Amino acid sequence: ESIYNLADTFFVSGLGEAATAAVAINDSLMNVLRAIAMGFAMGAASYISRLMGAKKDKQACNVATTTLALGSAFSLVVGLICFAFRGWLVDLLGSTAEAHQHSVNYATWILLAAPFTTANVIMNQLLRSEGSTKIAMVGMCSGCILNCLLDPLFINVFQWGVGGAAAATALSKVFSCCVLAIPYIRKTAMLELSPKHLYFDKKNMLEVGRMGVPVFLRMSL
Repeated sequence: ESIYNLADTFFVSGLGEAATAAVAINDSLMNVLRAIAMGFAMGAASYISRLMGAKKDKQACNVATTTLALGSAFSLVVGLICFAFRGWLVDLLGSTAEAHQHSVNYATWILLAAPFTTANVIMNQLLRSEGSTKIAMVGMCSGCILNCLLDPLFINVFQWGVGGAAAATALSKVFSCCVLAIPYIRKTAMLELSPKHLYFDKKNMLEVGRMGVPVFLRMSL
């Protein structure tokens, strides 16, 4: 996540101080979105590790599938609400008049990509919970690398300005999501993500929340 922000700041810096400020202003917004994602992800990963250790694989698949669906849906709702008030939101985060439009352009793409950011983090943690740390690393790092390649293309070649940096970040998140989904699509992962495992179990979700809420609060603060 730091690489995403550093890459955007580096390439946007050539557009001036107001443009650079827009990236910094939206970093607070990105941190909140990451906190939401990590709350769902860490809560599920911790519980799933214990379930798999207890040989409760079917229950683990339910937790994984339901958490991914709920987390993505929740981030979509939050993203759409923030999207509707993004002009006011960037001002609340400290945007100046000069940086306002740049900040709105950046926030637009970041908010539209919110569900992919959450799905990205959740699938990464699910893979780690079953011990597939190498695949999890490749999935996350591939997005960072793509972002570094797309930033100069969108900003300098396509002349999309600050919005181009945000678009590069958003598309990189989507790409990273696709990479992380490969083990589940090919059914090489120990966990199975499937609609048949998608059902709400109060006990499971309370356990995910018990571990995830403190993570969300810590990161938000």
